[in-house]
Amino acid sequence: MWAVTLEQIGGDAPAHQAAADVVSDLTAWRRGIAPWTELSHSILFSGEPGTGKTMLARAIAVSAGVPIVEGSFGVWQSGGHLGDMLREMRGSFAEAIRKKPSVLFIDEVDAASSRQPLQ
Repeated sequence: MWAVTLEQIGGDAPAHQAAADVVSDLTAWRRGIAPWTELSHSILFSGEPGTGKTMLARAIAVSAGVPIVEGSFGVWQSGGHLGDMLREMRGSFAEAIRKKPSVLFIDEVDAASSRQPLQ
C-alpha cells in the first residue's frame, strides 16, 4: 500500500485541516498531554469518487504512526445476508480495537440503505 503523510499531500482544505487536527490530538495523547476523553474520535469525509478520501484516511494513519483498518459496505455486503454483513462489520471494528490506537476507515457508507419506506 502506498504510504504518504498529510505533510506530503499538502493543502489547506477543511478536510485536510480536520485530518491534521486528528493527528495532532493523537500525538498529544501519546505524549500524555491530552486525555483520551478529550480527543476527536471520528471524522466524516464526503465527496465524489476519486476525490482522495481513502488517501486522506491513510495519510492520517501514517502521519499519526498508527495502523489503518479498512472496511467498506461493499465488502461487508459481499459476505451474504444481513447476518453475514454484520459479522464482517464486527470483524473490522474488532480488528481496529485490537490494534488501537488505530484509524478505522469505512468506505461506501452511502451504500447503507434507509429503513424509511419510500414515498
